[in-house]
Parts: sequence; C-alpha cells; structure tokens
Amino acid sequence: MFIPVLIAAILWQVETPKLVFPWVTSTAPFTSRLCLVNLNQQSQTLMLEARDSAGAKIRKEHVLAANAQLVDDASRLFPELVGLGGFSVFCYVEQGELQGALVIASNGSPSGFSPAQANAMEMDEASHSIVFPFQSGSVESSTAIVLVNLDDEVVAQVVLTAFENDEVVGHADVTVQAGANIAHMLSDLLPEMTATGYVLALSDTPIMGTSFTFNRWVEPAMSHAIPTTAISETNEPNTLLDLFVEHTEAYLDGEMLVIRTDDIPNHASPYFATNDASYEAPHEGMQLNPNRIYAQDFEFRVPLNPKISGTLEETRLGPIGVATNGVVFFNQYAGRTATGWVPLDQEIETFDRFNGHPQQQGAYHYHLEPTYLTESDPSTLIGVMLDGFPIYGPYDADLSVPSDLDACNGHEHVTAEFPNGIYHYHATPEPPYLIGCFKGTAGTLN
Repeated sequence: MFIPVLIAAILWQVETPKLVFPWVTSTAPFTSRLCLVNLNQQSQTLMLEARDSAGAKIRKEHVLAANAQLVDDASRLFPELVGLGGFSVFCYVEQGELQGALVIASNGSPSGFSPAQANAMEMDEASHSIVFPFQSGSVESSTAIVLVNLDDEVVAQVVLTAFENDEVVGHADVTVQAGANIAHMLSDLLPEMTATGYVLALSDTPIMGTSFTFNRWVEPAMSHAIPTTAISETNEPNTLLDLFVEHTEAYLDGEMLVIRTDDIPNHASPYFATNDASYEAPHEGMQLNPNRIYAQDFEFRVPLNPKISGTLEETRLGPIGVATNGVVFFNQYAGRTATGWVPLDQEIETFDRFNGHPQQQGAYHYHLEPTYLTESDPSTLIGVMLDGFPIYGPYDADLSVPSDLDACNGHEHVTAEFPNGIYHYHATPEPPYLIGCFKGTAGTLN
C-alpha cells in the first residue's frame, strides 16, 4: 500500500500535465470514451484530474502496464460528474511517452451511434492566441466553443472575434475561471455570425480550445483550436508581414512565413561603390575591409507559429535571421575553426556606422544591433530569426534594459506587435549581441 501512495505523492508534484482533454461529457444524449496509450517499456502510474467549469477537481489514479492501452467511458472513470454537463481531463505522468484520444458520440442520432474522435492536446498547443479555423452560423448546423484556462491562479479574460469573408462581424468578451473551462453555443456568443467563418480568441493567460459542430440530428464533429502568434485582432494575417517592405518580399506559405530579400541596405555605407548614391566615406577609426556590397537572393522560410523547443539549437555561420530592412543577421563570431568559434575582435573595427559590413561574396550583414533601425526607437522590432521568433532593440517598450534575458538572449512578455505575449530576443551591447542560440526550431534558408 505504501508504494502506490508514494508514487501518487510524487506525481502530484509534477506541475505540468502531459495531455489535456478539453471537453468530456457524460450528459445525455452524449457519451464520452477516453483512450490512453503507454508507449513505454515499463508500467506507468497515471493521474487523471477532472475539472469542472468552476475549477473544482476530482483526481483518479490508474496504473497502465508497458505498451498497454486504457479505454473507458467517462461515466465509469468519473461517475461523480455524470449528468453535470462537461468537464476537462488533465493527464499527469512522471516521465515517458503517453498518447491519448477522445471519442464522443450521440446516442440520439438516427444511426443510434455517431462517434467523433480527436486526439488529446499537448501543452505546447496552449497559447494566448488561438484560432478556430472553421465555424458555422448556418441554420443547417450548430456549433459549440470550449475554452480551457490552464492557469490555476489567474482568471482568464478572453476576447472572441468572429470573421466572415475577411471582415470582422462580431466580438464577445468571455471570462474563464482559474483552472476551469467554459462551453457556449456560438449562436449565443456571436449571434452576428450567420455563415461560415473563423473565430479568433485572444486571452491574457494561456488557453486551449476545441469546438463541436452538430448537424440536425445532433451528431457531433470535433476539432481543436490552433495556437497562433500570427493573427492579430485587426485581422492581419501576420504581424510581421507588413514590416518587411524595402528590398524584400514577404508572404505566407502554409505554416511558414517566407521572406525573400536582395540584402541591399536601405542606408548609406562605405561598402557601396564610390559612384553609388548610397556611398559615404568611412567614419573615423573604421578599418575598411576589401569587400563590397552586392545583391543577393536569400529566401528565409520561418515557422509561422514559432514554439519554444525543448532543446536549444546552436546558431551557425551565415544568415541566422533577417532585419525589417531586408539585411541579414549573422551570429557573434567571425568564423569557426577546428578548435572552435573565432570571436569578432578586430572585425568589429570594419563595421560601418550602422554596425554592418559585407563578407567575401558581397552579402552585407549585421553582427550587432542595427543602429539605423533603432536610432529613433531603441525598443523597436528589428527583425525575425530563423526560428520565427522576433528580435527587438536593446530596450523594452518602457525604455528599461531587460534584466531577465536567457542564454539565447530572449524572454517572454507582451510587446506592441504581440499584445498577448511572445518569446522574443533583444539586441545587446555585449555578446551574444543578437542571439546566443535558437529558442525554437530553426526554419530554412535557400
């Protein structure tokens, strides 16, 4: 008896759930069946925590053998909640691989059973901004939206915005109690929505969402909301798109933001040909390198919805990001040899007054803060890195110097472009100058 109790005590010290089922119900005419799969070579003790709309919790423990599957009705797992509407289920496991799915069916359909299935959600699917891609206000169907507040201490204030035919048709303010969930019919929340469109949810705390669409026989279809940092309340398809204007072309391609640039700076430099209108003489103390600026053809493909990776990724030689004026960023090193990275040292003396210079093939780039972009506002957004996360000048919006930057030279909070918060980097006067590593998964450069 002592060992299971000890395991339970250890598991309830695990603060982050492995999986979340946003909405489970045992209220007629619906039934729910949960499925969990232990993909490990040893048994696992699972903690299942049901949470209702007030945040009240019921906890159950289950031991799942190696490579085994748990499939059971919600009414048997949580008989206390039968007939009381819906609830969320959080799944905790100390370590290892766990996967899950939920099947909800309507027993009132003409067929007698009409199941809808969706996988359990993982924690990286939570966000301050989520989108329900397909919502219908049609008389042929009805839709319900579920929101889950993952913060156990803070009440979530959520703004829902409905879009039809690329236009905003309605807003709704929703409150979700700490650690709780809500479910509302779309017609009650956003009665202005009368056709097919999508709904954007902006929250001051991380949330998850799922939606159900019912036909005339109340047979359900189910899909989860998608976390995004790419869609703003003003219906811009990507906050970063409009920032890349000079010498660049930016557009969306599926889940990627594509930025093409010729890498020509939009400011003066001694590295232009002397007969070029953008040429200026070297500043005092500058050691001009032998290279000159030539047009390039860089194509960055970066994640549209960047996510923090569990493993930090080292930067590389060559472009690691692109500034809003189309100039590429390089890391804090001059090169790499068999013995390791070569520091910039004297190479800094070859930078023009805006902290740039070209390499041997004529690719102009910044290793340091691009002062041309920050001279009027040192807190401005100056570009995006290969992993999709933005980079700002050396100051926060209140013109204070960030004091909590991590090893990658970034932190997470609200910015002017991302009012719901995002991880972002800052340029700094000391190494690593721009970024020390990729916090997310790097995209590609062609």
